[in-house]
Amino acid sequence: MAEPGDTPREAAARRDPSKADFSGRIVFSLKNPTTAATGQRLREVALTANTIDSHAEEFFGGHQCHRLAGALNFLTGWDVTVFDILRDGSWEPVHSAVRTPEGDVLDIHGRATLSEAYRRLGVGIRHRTVPVEDMPGDVMQIRGLNGDRLWWAAEGPIAMTAAFMHFARLLLRNSGYDATGT
Repeated sequence: MAEPGDTPREAAARRDPSKADFSGRIVFSLKNPTTAATGQRLREVALTANTIDSHAEEFFGGHQCHRLAGALNFLTGWDVTVFDILRDGSWEPVHSAVRTPEGDVLDIHGRATLSEAYRRLGVGIRHRTVPVEDMPGDVMQIRGLNGDRLWWAAEGPIAMTAAFMHFARLLLRNSGYDATGT
């Protein structure tokens, strides 16, 4: 779905995110700070192409992990695994990744076994498979985008979609896969 004010190129990238990418450096000012996945709470994130540094880990590790999982699913078709934490008697989604064909999880931290992911995320965690098209309502509490497997690219600046696609491709390459997950 195109956003008001999208150029024809941006509208095309929303319909087919595989066309989105960036090079160099891109900076995002955030309305809400990141969630301190790496001990930082950033209001501005600087992402450098082909570099997984503390800003990339903070941004994609806690603030935008669900959308990165959507981009990885788009490229590979792999199931999305959502990790929930028990808070005040209710399960709340705290992280998303994709499951590789070998059963590992893949997120901004790279490829890890499920046990390693649990250790990194802490106690009181469970995991579940969520269809990517159900993530807006089930995981993100976003109304109006359920049923759209491209929900993660439907809103926000097109540069954000380019960042999701760029880092999804980078993670796949770094983990020994091509951009289609094989």
